Formats: sequence, structure tokens, C-alpha cells
Amino acid sequence: MPDAGAGAAKSSKKALPVTALACASSALEGALRASGRWLCGFRASGWRWCAALCVGAAFLASLSGVWSAAGCLRNAAYGADRVVHQELGHLAPGGFVLGVAVLSAAYAAPAARGAASALACSSPARPLGTSRTSSPQALRALRAALQAQESRLMSALGLTFLLIFTVGEGGGALRDLGLLPGAGGGRSLDMRSMKDQQHTFQALLWVASGALGRVLLRRGLVCGVHMLVPYAATAFMMAVHSQHQSGEHAALAHAAHGALMLAAGLLRFSGAVAAYSLVASMAAVTFIASSQCLTTAAAQAWRMDAVGYLLLVQCVAVGLWVAAVWLFEPALGPGADDGANEGGGSGVGVEDPKEERAGERLGKRLGGEEGARARAVAGGGAQEAV
Repeated sequence: MPDAGAGAAKSSKKALPVTALACASSALEGALRASGRWLCGFRASGWRWCAALCVGAAFLASLSGVWSAAGCLRNAAYGADRVVHQELGHLAPGGFVLGVAVLSAAYAAPAARGAASALACSSPARPLGTSRTSSPQALRALRAALQAQESRLMSALGLTFLLIFTVGEGGGALRDLGLLPGAGGGRSLDMRSMKDQQHTFQALLWVASGALGRVLLRRGLVCGVHMLVPYAATAFMMAVHSQHQSGEHAALAHAAHGALMLAAGLLRFSGAVAAYSLVASMAAVTFIASSQCLTTAAAQAWRMDAVGYLLLVQCVAVGLWVAAVWLFEPALGPGADDGANEGGGSGVGVEDPKEERAGERLGKRLGGEEGARARAVAGGGAQEAV
């Protein structure tokens, strides 16, 4: 009996690390699912979020390698201050636009049996990425869910960037304009002050556009004007912003970013979500590649023509978008991993022939506030305004 008791004690001690590891794994998966649910608006398994994080980390590692090859990180003359303001200053908003653009592909269209791919370009007679078997109610519910998620991210990221621009610059544009208590007079309107003001008020416009999207949705209007407003404003800003760049490569890249942002905003407003996703991704990568160090290295160290550099950047952008969509296409769409897809479809497939049940099924997969709103929208509570 004593031997049996000792054996049981040893077994329990061996089981403790396994149990702790299992608990830690479950906690990590739960945290990933919760954070992913907030960021993306739909549920998915933890391993899919891990894969997404790995892809993001690989992109950042590759970009760091390009920075290193261009001498941005080891050039004493360039300085850490310029790395923060130029490279990270382009990466942060560009990465935000890229993330929202890739995410929107998940909401491009409901996947139904026999439906065209959610990434296909269809005739104007049918919404982009849908077939004649796709439910109009499901499409409206998807658009409403996308609008709610975009509005949430626009407001949250706008507030984040506003805080960064203000705190990181010791008051930034708010100090320059004398809006902070005891600020007195700010800096003269030099190049840095001008950019601080533009970036600060651009972040405020993101916040306002997020609020616009939520208000329109509450009024029953499902449209893309909440994305057209900030993207068109960015295009206007780039039309002037590019004139203040130091070289031809940077000026051309900033101008191209503005043109692509305007095109993306118009596509989003028209309801062509898949095409918007691609063009907005191209705009984001173009902005990341328009930083001072990269454009200077392209012109001087790599001896690249300005147009050739821009075309290469577009190749990289399209390749990144294709890779992301190809990797995650089976998982794209609310509810792809939560067991609601018994019919064998992918994404948010609505296979019930009764269209009045489409919103109910999609609402269950979305869950939370977006799910309730999707059910209401699918039932006719909102209208397409495109």
C-alpha cells in the first residue's frame, strides 16, 4: 500500500506540469480569440490568430531587413529621431490602413453553395463577389457588420494616433496652436510643425469618421461614406504633402499614395469591397515605402528610377495581399471556425433557402452587438445607400 501511495504521488506530480501547460494554452487561446474578436468582429480558432500574428511578425521582420539594408538603423547621420518620425511614422498609419484593408476582404460577400469567389469581380448587375444564389439579406448584414467594425477601428486607432502625436511631440500641433494650458506660443510653422498639424487633424478626422459610420448605421444606412471621407481627405493632403518631399522618389510615392487612397475610398463607397481591399492595401504599402530613408536609398544606393521603384512597391503590395488572402481565404468570414458552418461552405455561407433566416444565421456567427445589428439589418431594418 505505501508503494501504491508513493506511485500515485509521483504520477500526480508529473501531471501538474501537463495540467499547467494545458491551462496556459487554453488561456492564451482564449485571449487570442477575445482580442481577435474585438479587432476583426468575428470568432475564429486560436491557431488562426497565431498564424495571423506570425504573418504580421514576418512582414515586420522583412521590413526591418530592408531598413537595415538601406542603412536606416545603423546610419549615425540619420539618427534615431528620424527613424521614429520617418520610418515608424510611416509604418504605423500605413500598417493600420493595411490591416483594415485586408480585414475587409473577409466581409466582401457571403459565400454560398455555387457562389462566385468572394474575391471575384462580377458584373455590375450583381454585387461584387456574389452569385444569383447569394442572399441579399446576408449581403446587407455583412455590409452592416463591416461598417460597424470599420467604425470601431477608425475611432480607436484615431484616438491612439492622436495620443501618440500629442505626447510624443510634447504637445505637437495642440501646443503650436496654443490649445494646451500654459502652452503660450508654439514653434514657428516649419516643416515639422506643418506635418504635426496634418497628422494630428488627420487622426481627429479618423475619429470623426468612425463616429459617422456608427451614426449612419444606427439610422439604418449601410454605406461606405465613412471611409470615403477620410480617404478623400488623405488624398487631398498628399496632393500638397508631396511637394514638400526631398526627392523625386518620395514625392512620387506620396502622390501615388494619395491617388490610391482616393480610388480606394470611391471603391468602398460603391460597395466593391474586394477591389477596395486590394487598392487600399496598395495605398498602405506605398505609404510605408515613401519614407525618407527608403526613398533616399532607392535613389542613391540602389540607383533605382523613381517610376521603377514605385512599380516594384506595387508588385510587393499586390503579392502581400494575394498571399494574405490565399493563406486565410478558407477562414475569411465571420463564423468560419466556430462550428456554425455545418453545410460545408466557407466564410459566412448562408445555405438556408429561406432568405428571412439569413440574418439570423449570420447574427449567431458574429455574436454581440454586430450580430444583433446584422439580424436587424437582414430583416429589412437598413437600406443600401451606395
